[in-house]
Amino acid sequence: MGSTLQVRDLPDEVTATLKARAARARMSLSAYVAARLTELAASPTSEEIISRIVTRPTGPDGATTEDIIALIRRDRESR
Repeated sequence: MGSTLQVRDLPDEVTATLKARAARARMSLSAYVAARLTELAASPTSEEIISRIVTRPTGPDGATTEDIIALIRRDRESR
């Protein structure tokens, strides 16, 4: 089974909105919030995407960052 998460000091308006959305989706509040949190956790943040790009040693075709920079420079110099 999964973990239990307790959220304190949630504004009443937020709780009301989430309850209404859960009801429209024919879900319990707990199931609705769990589904939304699962979606949130599955989507990488901008920082995570940038980190993956920066730390990736090669491009999709095996070219290194240095190779790509060199190709761009050669192309610019040939114009």
